[in-house]
Amino acid sequence: METQFTFTPIGYIHTQHTEKYTAPHQPQAHGKLHTGQIILQPHSNYEQALQDISGFERIWVVWVFHTVTGWKPKVLTPRHAEKHGVFATRSPHRPNPIGITVVELVDIHKLTLTIRGTDMLDGTPVLDIKPYIPQHDSFPDSSIGWLQTVEDAVLHTITWQPLAQAQANWLAEHCALPLHNTITAKLQYHPYPTSYNRVQQTGNNTYTMSYQTWRIDYTIHEDMQIHIHCIRSCYTPEQLHNPQPTDINIPQHRAFYDAWNT
Repeated sequence: METQFTFTPIGYIHTQHTEKYTAPHQPQAHGKLHTGQIILQPHSNYEQALQDISGFERIWVVWVFHTVTGWKPKVLTPRHAEKHGVFATRSPHRPNPIGITVVELVDIHKLTLTIRGTDMLDGTPVLDIKPYIPQHDSFPDSSIGWLQTVEDAVLHTITWQPLAQAQANWLAEHCALPLHNTITAKLQYHPYPTSYNRVQQTGNNTYTMSYQTWRIDYTIHEDMQIHIHCIRSCYTPEQLHNPQPTDINIPQHRAFYDAWNT
């Protein structure tokens, strides 16, 4: 007999990440710890529920992948070119879209918890908060299954050429798109075309990766060296000046084209 459960959020997370592609895949990805706030619902007696939590350096946050619809039994992860069962991954495409994250508890003021190390989107519903207890929650010597092959892999060395680096900086500043970190992480592990990624070979050692509506051109050299040469818009000049109603990204692409003519 199936049992149905209904949960009510105890609060919501507020972060700088408004789109899925701007949020890190892990809370401490690329060495940068993002700060956010958990604002609990008023008039729910949560002031008393927070008593004594300030002594904990870290907390577990249980939350909802509120922008995800449907689930997939097998998924592709950012660092591996093969699909894995969803229960063997941290993918958001789960039968019940529930996420858990350990964050640093920076400050508490009334019903607002300032946290560091977030990987959640702005507006994420929070279901629960629990203290992180190192002696019970950390098992650093545990085996990590298929991820061990990823950890043991010899990574490609990524070099961003001046033009590509300047374009990535422009996108980060004007479009809040962390393309540099995202593409570096992807290409380090699997820069060659597979049936699951969006990489095309364009020449003897030249390739193009498609990431959302952007194209990244690069070459693969000996000794696992990769040079990223430039970033391009997927839209043609004609499409930029005659957009369709569904082309919601046109303004940033038009600005990019005006700045870089590509």
